[in-house]
Amino acid sequence: LFAYSMREKTTAHRRYSDDIPVDVKQDRLQRMIVAFRNEAELLNRSFVGRTQLILIESFSKRSRIDLAGRNDGNIKVIIPAGPIRASFEAAKDDLRPIGVGDYVAVRIIASNSQILKGEPMYHSTITQFYVTEK
Repeated sequence: LFAYSMREKTTAHRRYSDDIPVDVKQDRLQRMIVAFRNEAELLNRSFVGRTQLILIESFSKRSRIDLAGRNDGNIKVIIPAGPIRASFEAAKDDLRPIGVGDYVAVRIIASNSQILKGEPMYHSTITQFYVTEK
């Protein structure tokens, strides 16, 4: 979210004047940010305890021991890196490392307004996940 600023070569620039004081704009912006984060936190909290299919994108920006991916709602999910079961049907000792581009079934254990945190359970495909988990 950003405070409004007039841009040249737009209809608004030609037809309207920017007559709102900067302090009023900043106050409105701060209230919008707080409202957005509160609602995002409520939404993300609803995922805790559920299993999500995550597409792994990269290592986490904050820690090289964690991986980052996204669920089908495009919400970022952080999981610990390390080997996990090769598939839902695989034996508990049939482990495979998690890599970028992998789909992983993840149990969501924590959330905030920005991200979800999860425990990786097993490697999956989109089809396998929705047949197994639904």
